[in-house]
Amino acid sequence: MRGDHEHPTIMLETAASHDLWFWHAHFGPTGSNNDINVLHQSPIFEDVYDGKAPECPFQVNNVTYKHGYYLVDRIYPEWATLIKAFTCPMDNKRKKFKSAQQLARKDIERAFGVLKQRWHIIHHPAHACHLKKLRNIMYTYIILQNMILEDEGNAICGSDYSREG
Repeated sequence: MRGDHEHPTIMLETAASHDLWFWHAHFGPTGSNNDINVLHQSPIFEDVYDGKAPECPFQVNNVTYKHGYYLVDRIYPEWATLIKAFTCPMDNKRKKFKSAQQLARKDIERAFGVLKQRWHIIHHPAHACHLKKLRNIMYTYIILQNMILEDEGNAICGSDYSREG
């Protein structure tokens, strides 16, 4: 239960790009949740740990990084894959970074907004559904969202990424 909701809540953790393509979804941690509890329950970094994460090389300050990164709040731990915004940026470089991060964070809010608008069960309480059924519904909506983007030709990245096998 959260203090601002009358009913039990279930968390949905996602990673989405600015084209509203969902790259990762983890649904179902219940109970007392905050960002750290969800992070520790999530499989998002398992591929990184196991050395199976897709390469996404980029370069910053003449340093090449092999894997991507995630934009997060200040509460998250200091991990190489987690990038936090500057609290009070003083110089133009840090102000520009913070502004870009805020824009990227709005992308995920937009992605949730599209899910809520398209499939109203996400916006309204689902008291009668069991957790497993809710999980299947959520994953189905996310897959359908990606399929719609791809079908409309609006997916920048889409599912045309390198696959083994």
